[in-house]
Amino acid sequence: MDLRPATSVVRLGVKDTVDVAGFPTRLGLRRYRHHPRRSAAPLRRVGIDVIAKVVTTELNIGIGSGCVNPNFPHIDPAGSSTGSGVSVAANICDVSLGTDVLGSVRWPAAHCGVVGLRTTHDPENLDGIFPLSPPMDAVGWVARTADDLAFAWEY
Repeated sequence: MDLRPATSVVRLGVKDTVDVAGFPTRLGLRRYRHHPRRSAAPLRRVGIDVIAKVVTTELNIGIGSGCVNPNFPHIDPAGSSTGSGVSVAANICDVSLGTDVLGSVRWPAAHCGVVGLRTTHDPENLDGIFPLSPPMDAVGWVARTADDLAFAWEY
């Protein structure tokens, strides 16, 4: 007998350099606000509602984000997708979308004890995402476990 509810709610967080309709995009800057009319391409393809925008470093390249690693406070969560790793590790989100060029999703995930996946570079997935390195940019996902990531992937 399956005791799961008929409708599952997955809490999705999104890095603040990724456009989400209804949320301002700040690019990690204190005084910048962009109000997108539509969400970035990867979010248009998944059937999960966004509950939060999560912290990033300034323009994906700044130093420090102000985040504290919830599982290992003595280890810097690092990377521009720090908020994605921290929000999942702190149980604020079940899954979080970030971006990754040289480890920006994978480092925070690993440092926080969760799972990070950098997807294959695909220019079609980058519509609505602030570019850092267009030939290398890719979206990345963070979840608590590989099973959680696979479950969210099914959406």
